[in-house]
Amino acid sequence: YEKNADSLKSKLGGAIRDKRGLLVSAHITRKDDFDFGYYLPATPDLPDLISYFKAPKGYRYSERELNEVRIHELTGHDQTFSWIMIENVWVGSFTPFLIEDVIRTYNGKRSFANAHSEMSRLPRISGDAGNIYLNLKSFSDWFSVFLPTRDKSYAVGKSSLLDIKSSGDNLVFNGFSTDSAAYKDYLLAMFRNQSPVSFGLKNHIP
Repeated sequence: YEKNADSLKSKLGGAIRDKRGLLVSAHITRKDDFDFGYYLPATPDLPDLISYFKAPKGYRYSERELNEVRIHELTGHDQTFSWIMIENVWVGSFTPFLIEDVIRTYNGKRSFANAHSEMSRLPRISGDAGNIYLNLKSFSDWFSVFLPTRDKSYAVGKSSLLDIKSSGDNLVFNGFSTDSAAYKDYLLAMFRNQSPVSFGLKNHIP
């Protein structure tokens, strides 16, 4: 995922580096592209981002409002970086309509957490490198950015919660996935009515 790295992205990296509670969400933005939203709790060690971001060379600072939420924007070098503060959360993105969608979600649109509430009951490891939360249907759609064709009817399940473990130069994802009785075409739904049996071949599988 290659985008031009300039002074603005360097400043963004400095602002969020090593901050606890960082959340990053990935979203399809066009048929052949995607971008990220960044979320941080507004802790005392978070820089004053309004003054922090106003200065990058070649960028113009502006403000606008949506649903009574002030949106700060820096525009230049063929890109726009937007950020907002909602309660005690700072949210930023290089795609302005992702910020607008955060505001709409906050003001009543059904959120990811509500749509996938079963993930809050899944076990997770504490002290690891982080967690990945997947809406599996959207994840399948996200893969279409990289693949020329795909089977639109294919779906693995409803959602996944994966722990992240680093091992050398690799990342290992381990966790749980859920299906839904409302979507019987999910691949995981095949196991819903099955009874577990003993497995005698595990010693032969690396």
